[in-house]
Amino acid sequence: MANLLRKPLARDGLVHAVIPENAGWRYVGFELHRLASGAVASGLTQDREAILVMVEGRAQVQAAGQDWGVLGDRMDVFEKTAPHCLYIPPAQDWQVTATTDCTLAICCAPAKGGYPARRLGPDGITLTQRGDGSNTRWINNIAMEDADVAESLLITEVFTPAGNWSSYPSHRHDEDDYPRITYLEEGDIAVLTRTSLEIRDLNGELANRPIKTIQIEAAQVDKAGHKHFMAKEIDEQPRVIGEALRFYLSGEGDTIRLPGDGMDFTTIDRLSMVACGTAFYACMTAKYWFEQLAGLPVDVDIASEFRYREPPIPARTVALFVSQSGETADTLAALRFCADKAAAIVSVINVPESSIARESDLALPIMAGAEIGVASTKAFTCQLTVLLLLALEAAHQRGRISNDELSDHLSALRALPVALNAALDLSGRIKQAARKLSESSDVLFLGRGLMYPLALEGALKL
Repeated sequence: MANLLRKPLARDGLVHAVIPENAGWRYVGFELHRLASGAVASGLTQDREAILVMVEGRAQVQAAGQDWGVLGDRMDVFEKTAPHCLYIPPAQDWQVTATTDCTLAICCAPAKGGYPARRLGPDGITLTQRGDGSNTRWINNIAMEDADVAESLLITEVFTPAGNWSSYPSHRHDEDDYPRITYLEEGDIAVLTRTSLEIRDLNGELANRPIKTIQIEAAQVDKAGHKHFMAKEIDEQPRVIGEALRFYLSGEGDTIRLPGDGMDFTTIDRLSMVACGTAFYACMTAKYWFEQLAGLPVDVDIASEFRYREPPIPARTVALFVSQSGETADTLAALRFCADKAAAIVSVINVPESSIARESDLALPIMAGAEIGVASTKAFTCQLTVLLLLALEAAHQRGRISNDELSDHLSALRALPVALNAALDLSGRIKQAARKLSESSDVLFLGRGLMYPLALEGALKL
């Protein structure tokens, strides 16, 4: 899709015009008009139906051969009250004469016949809340599928925590139109044309690879009022760690549930952990947990060097790979080196449909959600959470901790989101410390035991 970060066309009159021809999509269009009192805007719907939304101010509206009188009630869009709107069918003229300074949006989409012209709102439009905390949105649903007001056009008005407004003209063909992806297997060739996709396997035969849908909410790729994604993702840590704990713990919170058939740690003699970058430091931390809690010997390797030294993999060794994306090239190559040697391949990943996850016997999602920031934050802490849960499950299966001891550990883990929120409340003091650090030419990170790999991670971040 084309870049929609656009400068206004003018200070008044037609301020924005985002249409299929210049937006890079197929269906909807959006115009924003800013009119001084007495100014006029007009148009023709042609082969499209439209909904006129009075964003701010009042105007005399004529459309579809009728005089609709003065529309508009709210003088400031951030009053969040329901707007006055008008549905206009295809092949109809419309004209707006501002009776006060006003702003109006025209949202349109293709339609075969359309519906009769009619007023929409403010009655029947109710402000609803979506999300919590920094992800809170306030929504005015103007035209949705549960109310048959338009042939193909859907309109919702959104107010964000950062004080932004948008009237988003979605289209029924775009509804839930999440990204779709097809994964190629080794040796596959994909031939793409403007109208088709053909996949052939290593032998040149046609191959039907499944098409999967990646469901991701818009809130996950929005800064939600933060200056940048890294700040947002730091603040998201209590929530996503809570999501990971809910995924892996029983309803009572006193037992651990691994996906699928789980894992039998009583048949394992050794654990070989492989990763890169931040994920490597997560493995170094988890090494202490597996060895101290479960009594399980652990090797930790940088993925880029692992396969080149051709390490022997004893039969009762489980190979565990950690990757946020699940596509880290060196980690994937190391996994394939171990595939026919290790007793099992286990991965800790953030993308369940990734190559590393698909080529694992057991894939453990960290539930961190989309991480946009380059420097890993919430993915790192979620990796640590899942690895600790795995170490506790290993210790319990191997008889190293009792049911009561496991319950105590899990009780402490369930309190982690609250503790993280308390730490994030210290952001003012953290900023002060950061200002002092910014004046330094060198910083030395020191750590012993579990703090040693965290010191390395801190140095990597700085």
